[in-house]
Amino acid sequence: TGIRLGSKSITKAYTVRLFPLSPPEIPVTTLSSPSAGRLRVSWKAAVPRGTPVTKYVVKVYQGNPYTTPPIATRSVSAATRSAEFDVDGGGQYFAFVYARSAAGTSAMPTQAYSTYVP
Repeated sequence: TGIRLGSKSITKAYTVRLFPLSPPEIPVTTLSSPSAGRLRVSWKAAVPRGTPVTKYVVKVYQGNPYTTPPIATRSVSAATRSAEFDVDGGGQYFAFVYARSAAGTSAMPTQAYSTYVP
């Protein structure tokens, strides 16, 4: 922006850093295991919006993700596109994936991705 005062002008530059958008397409798949359930959460790269993504944070919930705390949280590198979790089984599991950059953390995704683990 610039301000003009008589014959002089003052210019100030602003840098706007936006946090990344949440990753799109987060399928949750069930992997078989003889003793317990295992979930694999995978996603596509987030939209960085000018600041490179530095890592992803994956949170897994059993039951309602809006009323219960996560049963597992894992941080992975920006190059990683999946994470696996051991779960007890016998219920519905939900996963949220957040992207982090120097500008901040993506907002909570509007949709949880779920799977049933027998």
